[in-house]
This record gives sequence, structure tokens and C-alpha cells, in this order.
Amino acid sequence: MDSPAASPELLAWCSAGGLRCHGVKAAFVAEGWRGVVAVRDIAAGMCVLRVPRRLLMCVESARRDPEMQAALEQADPQHLLSSEQVLAAHLLHEAAKGPASFWHPYIRSLPPSYTTAACLSEAEVAALQAPTAVQAARAAAAAAHEQHCSARALLRSLRLEPKWRSAAAWRWAASTISSRAMHMPADPAGALAPLADFHNFRPPPFPVTPTLSSLVAGASALLTERREPTPAALDPTLAAGAPAAADKGVVSSSSQAAAVQQQAGAAGAGEMDILSGDGHFDEATNEYLIHTHTDIAAGEQVFLCYGRYTNLELLIHYGFVLPSISHDTAVLQPCSLPPAVRQQLGVPDSSTHHTPEQQMAAHLHANGAPCWELLRALRLGCASSAERKSLAYLALKHCPISTVSEQLAFKALRGACEATLAAFPTTITADEQQLAALGALIAELAEQEAAAAGQQGAAEQAPQQAGQQQGEGHVPGPVKESSSGVNGSCTQQQERLRVVLEWRLAQKSILHKGVALCDAVLAALEAAAPTAPDAGRQIAAMHRATPRW
Repeated sequence: MDSPAASPELLAWCSAGGLRCHGVKAAFVAEGWRGVVAVRDIAAGMCVLRVPRRLLMCVESARRDPEMQAALEQADPQHLLSSEQVLAAHLLHEAAKGPASFWHPYIRSLPPSYTTAACLSEAEVAALQAPTAVQAARAAAAAAHEQHCSARALLRSLRLEPKWRSAAAWRWAASTISSRAMHMPADPAGALAPLADFHNFRPPPFPVTPTLSSLVAGASALLTERREPTPAALDPTLAAGAPAAADKGVVSSSSQAAAVQQQAGAAGAGEMDILSGDGHFDEATNEYLIHTHTDIAAGEQVFLCYGRYTNLELLIHYGFVLPSISHDTAVLQPCSLPPAVRQQLGVPDSSTHHTPEQQMAAHLHANGAPCWELLRALRLGCASSAERKSLAYLALKHCPISTVSEQLAFKALRGACEATLAAFPTTITADEQQLAALGALIAELAEQEAAAAGQQGAAEQAPQQAGQQQGEGHVPGPVKESSSGVNGSCTQQQERLRVVLEWRLAQKSILHKGVALCDAVLAALEAAAPTAPDAGRQIAAMHRATPRW
């Protein structure tokens, strides 16, 4: 695996340890900075990487170290520390050894900082703006702090220097594990696998969700006085985002609907038929293996699938977001929905503070469509008492109940999207401008830091410094903390802010798609039947009154 993305020292160490690559190499890539690229055509099912057990950093390797085992027996005799805490302490212990560590070449390849939620400052957390995201990020930081506090006795038993016992050092180690560890069946913490963690993420095929086409097809069914949607509305391939011939006439009746359909489909474009590779530990060969699940042409990147994540989950655990990921969601403020809809969702009216489960009950998918639970609640909550008694089964089958109730439902959804957008202190336009300016600043700071690093490197090579150990200063790890308690250079701080901006932009984009989708569905319903004269008054009344059923 000859590549400038992996240092010669790391490649030589991997080769000496028995690591084998088959048809791939580490490379700098446009999508993900460092990645793994095919050097020849690779067939589906091929094993492209084999990492021997002895090269893995895991709890097992920690307990093989006499110093680590003695410290564990002294500081944690009852085994109260989690596997993640033991592995984090193991990583810090090895990083503190410098070149004396067996894993020194691998540790040198690790990022010096991360953009996971635990590494965000309070100002950066607040910049997420969405209450659910702020709450989740603070919870991640609190969990990291609690784990660090309970592991301090172990870090002291290892006789680590203060900088390696600091909160900044712990965040670095914990984020390394959170974002890079590979799954191990017998160890919840997983294992750090050299070169395997160069693979970038690609999400799995996107889920079956409501789509503009299926919702407009439901309106078309009302137009033809049918209680059931057209076959296109129930077609799984259509629900997954693929266009269906039966829908063309309906969608083309509105240029707005066609535009929204194209925009919503872009979130999952290219994902449906792509199966990324995955990894597992093979007990028979005592190796961690990476396999492909699809044919890969020479020059293409070899991706791994970590699982199904929203952008918020990716930010919390891995420190990045994807601008167009079909598994993303945008949470609506429960208070923006009519009381009848909140009751259907099981969200109490009297409380202004809702549990994460209650908040997530009302969310939009990446294409702007409501989740199935929210769509059902909207249809039942906006139906009349008589309709609920006789036609509630239609909502449970994901079908519209009546033209008027469907209009009320999507007017309520549109209002909730607009209210959630209005609650953000900044607009999409302002965020886009800030992100563009931030990108230019990051590029400028990176050039300045690279120049400064070059000057420092030249000074370190002066004759009076010849006696120092080479490479020791390049080991990633804790740096001086700022007043906010978060480590990092100016560039690293701006990188964290950029991830935050990218996340909230993606959220607002989904909400805008939701508004456009509602407009398209309402336009189709207008074709089915004119809006009831008192529809506006009904919407206002629904927000004022608590239902009596």
C-alpha cells in the first residue's frame, strides 16, 4: 500500500506486523481527506484488507501490557470501568510512551484533534441552534466528563504526566475510539485497526419513507373519489424515491411538484443501489477483515458502512456531517403542532419540556416528508370526530381520510415547518454566507499554520537540537486548553464551527423541503376539491382547543 496518505513508517510497521492489502491503497481523496482507493478493478465479495490481531489496539491488548494490567488491578479491582474507558486509558498510556510504544507509528497517524460533540465548546454547542441537537451535544460532553472523572485513578496509577491525564487528553482518546474503533463481537469498545480506519463512510440504502409522489397520488385518489391511493402510492420502489410511470400525470400537473420531487430525490440519489463494504473479526484467521459488497473500478474509493445514522448522530459520534444523506431527519417543535395532533403523538400539551423520544416523534425525513408516525397523527388529529370513528383505519394504512382533513393536515404541517424555521436565530442565507466566509478563513489559517510548522521543523533540525528524539513531538495528543476548556488551534476551532454550520444548514434545508412538499400536496388537493371556506378558521380553532376524545 504505497501511498503519500500513509507515512512510510506506518506502512513499514504494518507490513512487518503481517497486515496485507489486496488491490487497494491509502490515498488523499476529495471526499473525506484520507481514504482507501482501488488500484485495480475489485470484484464484489473480495477481502481487500487483513489486519492481524497483534496490531489491534483493544481491551485485550491493554490487559496484555503488565503495566496496564497492574494499574487496572490497583485502580479498578471490581472492574467498574467500561471497556471504552479501559481502551481510552490504554491509548493515552501508549501515546505517552512516544517512540517506545509498539503502536507509535499508528498513533502518529491519528488526527491531532476531532470535531465530535464531546470536543465542542459551549459556544459551538449553542451554535447548533436546534434544542434537540444542543441537548444531545451537551449530553455527549457530560458523558465524556463523567467517564474521565471515574477513570482518573487509573490514569494516576499509570503514572502519566498531567497533560496526558487532562480533560483535553481524555476527549482526544475518547473521540479516537468513538470515531475510529471497529466493531468486535466480544468487546463493546471495539478495536483500533491500523489502515482499516482510513476507510470513509457511505450510508446504507435509504429507508422507505413517504414521498411527494405517494402523497400526491393520495390526493389523486381523492380526485377520482377512491378511498385507496393509486397503486403508485403503495409501490415500495416509489416510496423509496424511484419515479413510477403511474405518477407522471399527477406530478407533471404541477411544475412545483416536479421541482420538489427532484429536490427531495437528490437526498438519496446514488445510494439506493450502492452497498458499501464492511468489516468483521475472523476468529479462524485471527484477523480483522474488510470485504467489499459491490464491484469497484480502479481509482474508485472503497467505502465502509458503519450503520444507519442521521447527521446529528454522525456529528456526535464521528465528528462530520454529510450534506445530502437520506437517513437525516429534522425535528419539528411539538408546540408548533395543533393539540389534536400532539395528542395523537402522545406529547403532553401542558409541558414545554419534552423527552427526546417525544421530540423525535414529530420529524421530517431528508426529502421533507413527514415520518409515518407524524403523518398518521396529522391525518387522525385533523379529521372530524365522525371521520375518526368510521375511517380511522385509512390513516393506519397510510391513506388520506378525506380531502378536507388532508388539507388541514398539510396546512398544519406547513405551519409547523415555518414555525420551526422561524425559531432559528439565523436564516439559511445567513448561514451560507457565514459558511463561505469560514471556509476562506480556514484555508488562510491552514496556510499560516503550515508555514509556521515548516519554520519550527527547520529549527528543530538545527545542530543544537540534534540530540532530541525525532518524531516524539509529532505524536497526537493533548494541547493547551483555551479558556472555554476545549483544546485546539485556531484552525481546529474553525473546523468545529464549520461542522456545526453544515449541520444546521442541512436541518433548515429539510424544513424548507417540507414547506415546498406541503405546497405541492395542497396544490394537488386543490385540484381534487376546492378548499373548504372555513379551512383557515378550522386550523386556528385546532391550535386553540384541546380535543375532547
